[in-house]
Amino acid sequence: MLMKKIPFVSLVCGLSILFSLLAPSKASAQRTSWGQSFVSVSFIKAAVPEASNKVFGGEFMYGEYNDINYWQVGAQYTPHMKSHPVGCFTVAGGVMYRLSASRDRAFNLYAGGNIFAGVDYFKEYPVVYGEGTIIPVDDEEEEKAGSAFVYGVEPRMEMEVFFTTKVAAILGVAVPLKVKSQEDKVSGRAYLGLRINF
Repeated sequence: MLMKKIPFVSLVCGLSILFSLLAPSKASAQRTSWGQSFVSVSFIKAAVPEASNKVFGGEFMYGEYNDINYWQVGAQYTPHMKSHPVGCFTVAGGVMYRLSASRDRAFNLYAGGNIFAGVDYFKEYPVVYGEGTIIPVDDEEEEKAGSAFVYGVEPRMEMEVFFTTKVAAILGVAVPLKVKSQEDKVSGRAYLGLRINF
């Protein structure tokens, strides 16, 4: 099981190094200034536990920088599939604190998190079990659907690397802690996206 996680960890580490190397060495203007707004769009991919590693989705966030942090609000979405019949839509908001930064703030490292609330929605496909694998059967058979309220907190760490004074790549890890969830109560995921300041 550990060996299955190594490629994912290697990918995250490799992207972190690549972003650091590609960060501009000089800047014509400081990024992340007080009161500056931004929008972020990210791809989300779950990693652990193993039962959740087929989960993927996206998030959209709007936020604003302050002196030592930024706040954000937005929405997260993961679809349901036959391989993972539970999807989720949540609204989220929180604060990320700057732990480290380059002098021109082309590179920033943050820690913090969000609180979220929303809906787990699921479609229960008839399945057969074999060797620990869930195999969907004929689509013409009866399917059951439902939804349930979900809420929780999501601690995060994030790296932000600006390629211009307005556009940054973001790479982060999050650990959603869900209450009343149809999915795993605790999971780990990574996200990769773009942030545009205005």
